[in-house]
Amino acid sequence: MCCNTAGQYNETGLDMLQQLNLSSNRMSDLSQQSFNGLGQLHTLDLSANNISNVATDDFYGLTSLQTLHLDMNAVVKINLEGLSKLRELSLDHNALTSSALVGIRNLSSLRTVNLENNEIRHLADEAFDLCPAVDSLKLRHNRLRVVNANVTSSLSLKHLDVGYNQLESAGLAVLAPSLPPLESLVLDGNSLSAIPATLLNSSINSLLELDLSNNKLTSESLFPIIAELRTLQILRLDKNLLVTLPASFAQSQLNSTLETLSLRNNRLGQQTLSVLSAFSRLQHLLLDGNEISEISSKPFRRMNSLHTLSLSNNRITRLYNDSFHGIERTVIHLSLARNQIGQVEVGTFSSLYYVRRLDLSDNRITQLSLPSVMSQLNYFSAARNLLLEFPAGLRSTPLLLSLDLSSNRISRLPRFDLFSNNRMQLIDFSNNALENIDDMRYLGSVDVLNLSRNRLSSVDAAILNRTTTVQLLDLSRNRFVRAPSSITRASDVVINLRLDHNRISSLSDWTASTVYRSNLEKLSLRGNVIRELPTSFMSAVRASLTELDLRDNGLTTLDRQLFDDVPYLTGVLLAGNPLDCDCRLAWLRQLALRVTVDKARCSSPTDVIGTLAICYNVSHCDDIDHELYNITHDICWQDDFELTTTTSPGGVTDSLALIVGLSIAAAVLLIIVVVVAWYFCRRYRRRHTPRSANGDTSMTHGITDAYDTMAETDDIQLETKA
Repeated sequence: MCCNTAGQYNETGLDMLQQLNLSSNRMSDLSQQSFNGLGQLHTLDLSANNISNVATDDFYGLTSLQTLHLDMNAVVKINLEGLSKLRELSLDHNALTSSALVGIRNLSSLRTVNLENNEIRHLADEAFDLCPAVDSLKLRHNRLRVVNANVTSSLSLKHLDVGYNQLESAGLAVLAPSLPPLESLVLDGNSLSAIPATLLNSSINSLLELDLSNNKLTSESLFPIIAELRTLQILRLDKNLLVTLPASFAQSQLNSTLETLSLRNNRLGQQTLSVLSAFSRLQHLLLDGNEISEISSKPFRRMNSLHTLSLSNNRITRLYNDSFHGIERTVIHLSLARNQIGQVEVGTFSSLYYVRRLDLSDNRITQLSLPSVMSQLNYFSAARNLLLEFPAGLRSTPLLLSLDLSSNRISRLPRFDLFSNNRMQLIDFSNNALENIDDMRYLGSVDVLNLSRNRLSSVDAAILNRTTTVQLLDLSRNRFVRAPSSITRASDVVINLRLDHNRISSLSDWTASTVYRSNLEKLSLRGNVIRELPTSFMSAVRASLTELDLRDNGLTTLDRQLFDDVPYLTGVLLAGNPLDCDCRLAWLRQLALRVTVDKARCSSPTDVIGTLAICYNVSHCDDIDHELYNITHDICWQDDFELTTTTSPGGVTDSLALIVGLSIAAAVLLIIVVVVAWYFCRRYRRRHTPRSANGDTSMTHGITDAYDTMAETDDIQLETKA
């Protein structure tokens, strides 16, 4: 753009533009008054560019600009005077220092300023000068030790975020008198060990949100101050040193105002729930990562508005029929993962009809009962427990998105139509002891149906009869000796099929649907004992197949005709087969011109063992197409080089071993030569060195001889080089 742009914008109609996004380009220079003529523009996004300097004239003509985003640049200097209508300014992830903030001044309409992730160490008195309307200031992830009271007192602050700085309690005490009544205060991640008693005095009747997470606060120093607040709705105290909740906390005004309370990753024990039972307006209660061992005495009976209850990673061992009394019809998200729950009474979850997310994973549950109809359930996980059977009672989950019962001890699935009006993302029964899954039906569409690592040897013909689509069906690591016909006939339904690491020896009875065209794109048969690919198999899958994995089987050769008409094939994996690289397999190099073939190697004849199956010498073959003689792949040249450095069983290449051996021998020989030379030189000097009158060797004369000898040696070496 050039500086004379106003006319251009008028001609093209862009002068009426209101929003402009120029993020993620390579802009570095804004000095051309490129925006002159965009008088109606109110939002400009210049994030993720290479801008380092922002001057007043850069935005000349933007008389209506209200929102400016300059995040993720390299801004070190800024001056925005003249943008009289600017209300929101974001400079997250730049390189601004303390002195640069002086350039944010004389912006009478500015209300929101985001300066997160910069290099700011202090706020100069001139920062935000003549910006009286600023009510939201974010300074997270800087290097502040104190917050300048002169600056905060000149603003109209309601929201102050100084999380993850280097603030100290003493500095906060100085700040306290100048703080206006705040609505939100964020001080997380500052390693504070105490909160000044006066810090919140001005906000007792206005503060709605307080975040003191990731500090070093104790119960004794914290709760007497918090208990004075009268309007607080959101309180976050995660990752501090809290051990108990004092009884006075339950008797404070907060028990009727708090809606969100987060106390994750502290050291709170069993007494916690009894204290919190008085908080009747709570909607979200997060207690993960504490030391709570039991849910008893109906602790939630007054929390008739509770939507989220998270108690994961505690020490709970048992759930009772009345553990969730009072929140049965309100709780939406319930997490009890990573506890030590071994016993769940039959009625524990019997009334949780409206829960949407239920997580019981990583416990020791052996039996589980659920309501017959869970009409709102989206996500359910009881993975990594000790369940012996599918959860009793459950019969209908019309909104299910994910069901995870992996890594249990379930041996049989019940008669159950697993149906959802949604497209299911995951059904996972992997790593169980399943021997029979014939009674369960999967209705609708499923992204992933995982039945791997079980004991299946057959699958009933009707299992996928009413399934629309399965993006991935995983039957790996079971006990199939043949590909189950109920699955092969569903090739119009299954897109990606894995039958790895079974005991399949033959594909001769692979049959496709007689009615529908195959949609199977990816097929993995790795780690079986297949010795040949029958024509019927390839005929059944060729119409849609894109990737075929046959690694680690017993194939010795492949028939060219099987791959002649597979129009969408992009990859074939054959490594780990005992390939016989004779003339019959020479055609494989031609296939590799249009399809990715992996680094499968020859196992015979002896003269080509270890050679890539698309690279061995076929010059002796008389009965192959002439063009095959001239096909050479780049990978073959690379492989030839690698073969010259083929690794030995010990893990060191032969060439490397030879080089190391020769180097060691040369070093030893050199040491011997030096020692012998030194010995004879020393004897020579002793015989020819003149004696002084007293019979002692002259030190001066000896040193001179030594340097003379070195000089002579250097001269000889120089002559030799010359």
